[in-house]
Amino acid sequence: MFLITEIKLAYKTNGKSYKIYFSTDLDLLPEKINQYYEKRFQIEFLFRDAKQHLGLEVCMSEDQQALTFHFNTCITALNLAKVDDKMNRTERTAFSIINYKRRRHNEKLLKLFIFKFDL
Repeated sequence: MFLITEIKLAYKTNGKSYKIYFSTDLDLLPEKINQYYEKRFQIEFLFRDAKQHLGLEVCMSEDQQALTFHFNTCITALNLAKVDDKMNRTERTAFSIINYKRRRHNEKLLKLFIFKFDL
């Protein structure tokens, strides 16, 4: 079985490579298609970080309120980590939750060593 439908192609180039985007909405401008794909990627990246590093999928409740609270807490924790990272960094680099967690853990260990060994 084959489905035949019209699609619109939008491509973007930076001189070295091409990005090709597809849309079934034939009325969309190529710039809008590009914007939607970029936003979608950012949203997918946010959920991936929340799932892998903040336990988004760990909640065992079946209660709607508990699930909503859990999901909101995970996304809020990620956003707070991004804000904290942005405020405490001197160089402009892309945010990585794993690097942020590692750095915070190392800072905590260093403070513990200093306290325990009276340094």
